[in-house]
Amino acid sequence: MANPPPVTPRSAPKPEPNPLTDSPGVIPWLELEAYFKETRERVIYELAHAEELKGLYAAQGKLALLDELSNLHAIIFTLDHLGKE
Repeated sequence: MANPPPVTPRSAPKPEPNPLTDSPGVIPWLELEAYFKETRERVIYELAHAEELKGLYAAQGKLALLDELSNLHAIIFTLDHLGKE
């Protein structure tokens, strides 16, 4: 049997990125807004199709959080503007 070639830095497989430990870098605000909008639509669907109170309350909480996150840009703008006065 032949020995396999040694693993070198160039031939080593690259590990999959871990979203919990690897920094995603800078994300454009428009991408965040699109993500919030898409997620909000899914949560509204969950809200409409909740069969138990627990699911209904969970969807309501998600929807409230997404509403706050959607307004985050305006909140930051207001705080930044007030800080310059």
